[in-house]
Amino acid sequence: MMTTPLLTLYKELRNLQHGTFEGHAYRELKQCAVHIAANNQASPEDKLQELQLAIETAIIVSREIGMSSEGIKACLLSPFGADDSQLDYIRHTLGTSVATILEGIINIKQLYQKNTSIKTENFRNLLVSFAKDMRVILLMIAHCANQMRKMSALSSADKDKQTDTTLPTY
Repeated sequence: MMTTPLLTLYKELRNLQHGTFEGHAYRELKQCAVHIAANNQASPEDKLQELQLAIETAIIVSREIGMSSEGIKACLLSPFGADDSQLDYIRHTLGTSVATILEGIINIKQLYQKNTSIKTENFRNLLVSFAKDMRVILLMIAHCANQMRKMSALSSADKDKQTDTTLPTY
């Protein structure tokens, strides 16, 4: 069950993206989210925190970037990760566009985990090539904007860490 802040965020996103959360489109999105989340090993608290971050980012993407429902769907599915079989399932259920965006997000997350020199030009070039779709880069920028807006609540050390990981994306 959704907590109150999550429910409030979800309602806000639903108001911004009517067609994404109605009828058949909503059932398909929910079906994919349940399918992916079932294989995710994170704790329920971590899943809720990641979901909240994804919804906040989706609101930014919808309101400030004006991205289509495919980007919103990929943004909402991204916290749960996906393997190749799950991407095939998403491709079949939600379409190639959503699967391509989600695959780009997953590739970039893996790149960030592997590469410690994120401030180099080489890394930025890798980032763009791994994305495969510019909507992935826009989603990353929205994610970073969301993180930066929350920095006032962080300690000085956490702010420095967040800035080090967020600033190179800009």
